[in-house]
Amino acid sequence: MAHCDEDCSWFLFASPDSRTDSWVVKSYVGKHTCSREWELTQFIAKYLAAKYLEKFRADDKMSLRNFARIVQADYNMTPSRSKLARARRLAMKQIYGDELKQYNLLWDYSAEIRRSNPGSRMFLNLSDGKFSSMYISLDACKRGFLLGCRPFICIDGCHLKTKFGGQLLTAVGVDPNDCIFPIAMALVEVEDTPTWKWFLQTLKEDLGIENTSQWTLMSDRQKGLINAVNALFPDSTTP
Repeated sequence: MAHCDEDCSWFLFASPDSRTDSWVVKSYVGKHTCSREWELTQFIAKYLAAKYLEKFRADDKMSLRNFARIVQADYNMTPSRSKLARARRLAMKQIYGDELKQYNLLWDYSAEIRRSNPGSRMFLNLSDGKFSSMYISLDACKRGFLLGCRPFICIDGCHLKTKFGGQLLTAVGVDPNDCIFPIAMALVEVEDTPTWKWFLQTLKEDLGIENTSQWTLMSDRQKGLINAVNALFPDSTTP
C-alpha cells in the first residue's frame, strides 16, 4: 500500500495474486489534491555524487553549469551551486582517491620501487615534516638512455593542477627513432634556480656525468633554469 500526504487523495493498493504469481493493483486513485513539494530531503550532494559518478568518470572536466543542466533534465530541479560543487568533489574523490592519502603512500611506493627495480632511485624530501620534493628515475630508463641514445637532454617543467599544486620537472632524451625517451622526473613546490640546481645535480650524479662538454641540453631558457644549467653544465651546448 502506498499513499501521498495525509490530506492527499492519491492512493495505491496492490497485493500478490496466486494465479498469476505476480502483484496486482487492486485499488488506485491517481489524482493528487496536495501541493507540489519542492524540497526533497534525500536530494543531497552524496546522492548526486553516487548518481552521476559514471558521468564524471567519462568527463572529469565537466563544469558545474553542464552538471546543473543534466540534473535539471533528469529531475526538473536545479540544486544550489554549492551542492553541485560538493557532489562533484565527492565524485572526483571517489574516482581518483583522496590526494592526502596518496601522498602518505609515497614512502611505501618509494621503498617498493627500490626493492623491485634495483638500480632505480626514488627519494623524498621533507620541509617541517611535510612533503617538499621528490625525485624518481628507473634503472631501465637510465641504462637505455646511456647505451642507446645520444648525449642530448631536454629539460622542462610544468604546473600540476591538483589540490596541492606544485611543479613537475622532467628530463628526456631522444632515441635512435627520434622519439622521446624518458630519463628522470621530479616534483617540487616551485620552479626556481635552487630547485632546478637540485634536480640537475641529482640527474648529473645519477647518470654519472663528469665531462659536461660532451653533452647538449635543450630548454626554454627560463631565468631560474638557465642559471642552474650554467652552474652545473658550464661546458655543455645549450641550443
